[in-house]
Amino acid sequence: MRICLAEDISRILLEVAEYSSQARIDELGNYLAKHNNAIRDGDNGDELRLVSSVILYMLPETVNPVRYMSLIFLLIKNEDISSWLDAEFVMPGLLLPPNRVITRATKLIDMIHNSLKIFDWKVSNKGENKSKVEKITSNGVDNALLSSWIITRARRIESQTGVIKLITDIFKLQEYIPRAANEWYLGVCVPVQTYITKFNLTVSLERFEARTPLENVQLLLSHTSSKTITADITQLIKAYLNYCKSWSSFWHWVVERASHDFSIIHELVIAPKELQSFDQVEFTKACLAAIYQSKNIDSKTLNLMNTVISSLNRDLFFHKAEPNTQATIPDSENSLDTFALESLDLLSIENCPLYELTIANYELLNCLVRAATILQHNITDITIRKLCEIKFAGEVAEQRYYITRLLYDQDLTRVSSSKLSGIIHDISWLINDSKIFSHVSFQDIAKDILEAALLAGQFEFVQSLFIPENLIPLQEMENIVLRVFNTFYDKASNGNKTRGHMKSAAATLYTMSQFPTHSAEYLRYQRLLDAAHALCFYSLTLKQGVPFKPIDLKLHADPLEIIQKTLSLNAGSYKRPEEFIRIAEDIIYGTNNETTILLNSTTVSTEIRVKAICIQEALINNDFDVAYEYCMEYLVGNNQEWKRSTHYQEIAWTTCFLIGKYCSADWDVCPINIAQKQMKILSVALKICPKESFDQVLKAWRQKELEMNDHKTPEYSNSSSFVQFPVSLHDVLSRRSQTEIDNASKSLSPLHNALGSDAHATSHHSASRIARALASSASAFSEANEDSLNLGAKKDQISNLLVNGIGWAIGASKH
Repeated sequence: MRICLAEDISRILLEVAEYSSQARIDELGNYLAKHNNAIRDGDNGDELRLVSSVILYMLPETVNPVRYMSLIFLLIKNEDISSWLDAEFVMPGLLLPPNRVITRATKLIDMIHNSLKIFDWKVSNKGENKSKVEKITSNGVDNALLSSWIITRARRIESQTGVIKLITDIFKLQEYIPRAANEWYLGVCVPVQTYITKFNLTVSLERFEARTPLENVQLLLSHTSSKTITADITQLIKAYLNYCKSWSSFWHWVVERASHDFSIIHELVIAPKELQSFDQVEFTKACLAAIYQSKNIDSKTLNLMNTVISSLNRDLFFHKAEPNTQATIPDSENSLDTFALESLDLLSIENCPLYELTIANYELLNCLVRAATILQHNITDITIRKLCEIKFAGEVAEQRYYITRLLYDQDLTRVSSSKLSGIIHDISWLINDSKIFSHVSFQDIAKDILEAALLAGQFEFVQSLFIPENLIPLQEMENIVLRVFNTFYDKASNGNKTRGHMKSAAATLYTMSQFPTHSAEYLRYQRLLDAAHALCFYSLTLKQGVPFKPIDLKLHADPLEIIQKTLSLNAGSYKRPEEFIRIAEDIIYGTNNETTILLNSTTVSTEIRVKAICIQEALINNDFDVAYEYCMEYLVGNNQEWKRSTHYQEIAWTTCFLIGKYCSADWDVCPINIAQKQMKILSVALKICPKESFDQVLKAWRQKELEMNDHKTPEYSNSSSFVQFPVSLHDVLSRRSQTEIDNASKSLSPLHNALGSDAHATSHHSASRIARALASSASAFSEANEDSLNLGAKKDQISNLLVNGIGWAIGASKH
């Protein structure tokens, strides 16, 4: 900076520099008083500023302000300084040629300018707008220059000494301090000095003033906490923010700090009104922004948020509301403006529509906070910001993800029924009332709730609380119940419905017992459950070393083979045919996927087959009387319905034939009463057997007749046990055709040869295979007896024959 100086002002500047540098204040005052007119010449007060600059720069910083402040005050304010004149004081004068005086003065001013420009001090008014200077110096009082000189003096003292307390001595002299300088002191120096004293830290005044207001707020409040925030605002930043007029920096800091420590906002809200000297509208906006920006959503924070919302002045929202304010925030079916969502990322409380004080924003924030309160127990990473995004921009999959997390991110097995009910009501509110998750179907979620509750064993809740609410259609409810039933059933290792997974399966079905009617599928699973439960009380192994499991009922090719296996592994169980008929019917009905089966015909057929199996097991266990009794009662009786069954005659004649040919290993000679029964039952077989088997049955009947004749010896005739056999061959043959009788008179071929043709075997119904297998078994059994006329065969031989014959036939697949 180059300033052209006249000789007279140059000499004054050099003399002032000498007196100032030596702190000769009295001599300086006397000199200034004598040259007062010269200093005040000029249109824009440039000489006065030059002199003030020299004093400012050359006066030592350690000089007590009391000595020079009155002189500076009078000098700059253009007041009478004659009191500083001393008539006896002789000024020696500067003995230098004019050119050197000007040169030295110019260099001095350049040096001062370069040194003080960092303090925003101007050594000259040259280049300034004249009207601006006149405005500043109106009425001859240059308060602006005085304030600038005092502020620059204070800055230089702190810069040169590093002791900010020395500045205080200047501002104690309040009678000399203009308002602007005093505001600077209170707004800048005092906060910095308080900060240094309070936290024992060093902060340069020069550096502090070079920073932005936001940076200074962050510095001054860097050690604050929720307990000290109100005091720190009063002591550290209130005056500073008022001075720099930058409360927006504070709100920025508040929002940023509250994002991880929301208690800061809470303390500001509950602070006494006298401490809340800031603008309430801006403060309310900051509260809204802080809630949206909060990153730590836990129970404590949410409680604080609710307190803050309830403490806000609602009148501000309603007062600001215009008739169309509700349209500020769109319905959930629409998308919020992209700018509005992006603006949520800003810490500034300006420019974001969601921070405006409208009724819609107030209600929206209430909903978001309540939603976060519901979700945060299971979804710890949820935030108000995220919920807002989900509401206005979330896709269906994302909304459903958060709702289902509320359900699945907890152990439902340990949740009480009342809490589960609360979860349902919360989800209903989130979807239907708050509209935050409006893209999700509550009915779909209700299905998930039902399934999850059943899988968690919450059967009482489902039966007493969920189902009565009619949240989903009955058919869909039943589908879920049956799906969960299958899950438990298939996992069960034991069929007992009072234990383990089977207990859960039974309880699952029972949840719908309150309805008067059920689908065929539901009834089928109920029957399947009953069958598995009934079988659990018997020893049963379908594969060697592998215990029976309920799922085997579903997977087995022929359920009746399971009945046969159970009877064979449990001694005496064949004496309970009615029980096993019921089990068999339950298995067949429970494993059939067709819902239109003819229950009557199936039941009859099943009953015949099961009783035939019981007869077989009775023979295997040498219990001829039970086998005979069952056969005569169940297969030979006058039950016409059975006789109309497609399986009846084929199973009946082969069973009769088997009993008629039976010979126990324990018999040396067939007892007469047994032989009589066998003759009778063989006569029945002759009546109902197919044509191709008639000759074989007749052969057995004649053989048994020969045995009966052997019994008619004297020793047997006198036996009290002898009973005349009432059946003759004529009685039997009278019911057969002449062709059959002619065939019977011929040489009888073995039954297994008559039935050995593959073509013939494949031409009959599966029930015919049953009959052929039984006949084959009986034929083999007959041949075995012919080779051993003394009837000494062992029981295991009989058992093997029976199992290979009737066992395969009766247990064969229905396919």
